[in-house]
Amino acid sequence: MKKILYLFTGGRRSRLEQWQQGAEMPLEFLYGVPYFEQQGYHVDLLELQDMRPNTRNPEFRRLSRENTRNSEQYTFSSESHQFLDEIERLNAYDVIIACGENLGAGVAYFKQRGRLKPPVFFFAMGMLARVVDLNNAKPVRPEYRTLFHYAQALLNQFQRHRQAQNLYRQIVVNTEGLICLGQGEYQHARRLFPSQQRKIHFLPFAIDTNFWRPDKNREQASPLYIVFMGKDYQRDFDLVAAIAAALPQYHFKFITRSIRPEDVPPNAELLAGDWKEAVYSDAEIRAILQRCALVILPLKESAKPSGQSVALQAMACGKPVLITRTAGFWEPDVVLDRQHLRFVASDRLTEWCQAIEGLMNNPAECAALGRRARQLVERNNTLKHFGERLETIVTTSV
Repeated sequence: MKKILYLFTGGRRSRLEQWQQGAEMPLEFLYGVPYFEQQGYHVDLLELQDMRPNTRNPEFRRLSRENTRNSEQYTFSSESHQFLDEIERLNAYDVIIACGENLGAGVAYFKQRGRLKPPVFFFAMGMLARVVDLNNAKPVRPEYRTLFHYAQALLNQFQRHRQAQNLYRQIVVNTEGLICLGQGEYQHARRLFPSQQRKIHFLPFAIDTNFWRPDKNREQASPLYIVFMGKDYQRDFDLVAAIAAALPQYHFKFITRSIRPEDVPPNAELLAGDWKEAVYSDAEIRAILQRCALVILPLKESAKPSGQSVALQAMACGKPVLITRTAGFWEPDVVLDRQHLRFVASDRLTEWCQAIEGLMNNPAECAALGRRARQLVERNNTLKHFGERLETIVTTSV
């Protein structure tokens, strides 16, 4: 294996090129590209914006309609129509790594039909938990007036999720490996697809510890502030706003586009940030983390490992993290409560406020948590760890 092709939705090539030209930026969201290059592999990137399919092609139209229907009915995304005119290019590589289920589904379609030859590995990026987890299904509405209609609605809901599972299973069956970034999601996948367990891998997420680091030369800013960051659907944005309103003695910084300005209390700043649009540079976000007192991550229950990148970035900067304990927490046997961060067990406002006040009133505990957090990330979650583990998965599975 010498030639590797990475598939991304977008936003990666420009960052890789900036880094190659000497710009300082974190590399975790390149998912091993720099590591493979350093090991002597030939690595290319292909993004959706690079593809120019013939939209008049009848097969393109059919696949586009089918993918739209599956997205609307089952929240299952596939980009198979985008790859129609890329098969010859894809077949020139020794291995393909798809960063997202929609991309994995797109190439798996052609693998299933014998038109694509290289082995394909794909990362779970949220669709596994969102689509096929019956526990996260929207509840049947209570306005059904008869038991028959209620039972029929439950059956329809179950059938939709079974179809979503079948669609997802086809990705796993027709590729060489599903890579999960969280332990909970990994176990969830193994339960759903028991006959495919040898293809399902757990790879702990990693961050760039050279970039995300404590700032030992800067004095702690005063007054101290608390940071919340992120925009994915598993964040509990309502609870975040309520926490800040209930703790007017502290200053908060919200780095997100998912909280409305009218919901932000007077003691909080809304710094609307977006990773792909780079509204705030990575260096600016690092400075915000380095100067904060605490990072909070209230989450909704899910098998998806939500919040891990922000948490690990903060931990690498030596900052204490307060996060909801969910089924999808990424490494529950490695990242320990009160040792490397602090868990909150519920979504109760009073419990969150008590936990925040407890840490803010104990700077020695915060410092110890941050110090041990940095040590853990250096032992377990560096880009070198990620690259070596990914290389082992890819090379031993083909």
